Amino acid sequence: MLIGGILITSLFLLIFLAVPVYIALGATGTLGLIFIAIGPGFGNPLIVIPQSIYTGIGFFPLLAIPLFILAGEIMNKTGITDRLIRFSVMLIGKMPASLANANIVASMFFGGITGSAQADTSAVGGVMIPAMVKAGYTPEFSVAVTASSSTVGPIIPPSIMMVIYGVT
Repeated sequence: MLIGGILITSLFLLIFLAVPVYIALGATGTLGLIFIAIGPGFGNPLIVIPQSIYTGIGFFPLLAIPLFILAGEIMNKTGITDRLIRFSVMLIGKMPASLANANIVASMFFGGITGSAQADTSAVGGVMIPAMVKAGYTPEFSVAVTASSSTVGPIIPPSIMMVIYGVT
C-alpha cells in the first residue's frame, strides 16, 4: 500500500514538473521494479514479473478478442462491409433518415459478426460517415449515430464480453 502511494505520488510529481509523460511512466515503472527487487523480505526474483504477465495474457481462449477485431478489418478491406451497408440500405428502403437507420442496421449486422464495438466503429464508420455527410447529414450527427449504434455490437453474440465470461 505504501509502495503504491509512493509510485503514484512520484508519477504525479514528475508530470507536475513537466517531465514528458513517457519518461514519467518509465521512471515510475523502473522505481516499481526496484521496489519489487529490494522490497520487504529482500525482494522477489525479477523472473516473477514476466511470468505473471504471461499468466495474465497467455490464456488461449482470449485469443478470440484480437481475432474478432482482425475479422472486422479483413471484412472492411475485402469489401464485405460495403455489401452489408448496401444490404442495410435496401432493407430500410426509402423512409425519413433512411441512411441513419441503415447505419444502425449495418452496425447490428457487423456487431453480430465481430462482437467488438471498436471494430464496428472503424469498419462501419469508415464507410457510413462519409456517405452520410455526402447525403446532407452534419458530420457531428453522422459520427454520433455511428458511435452510438456501434455499442450494440457487444450485446449481440458472439461478443467479446461473452467470450471472456464463457472462458472464466
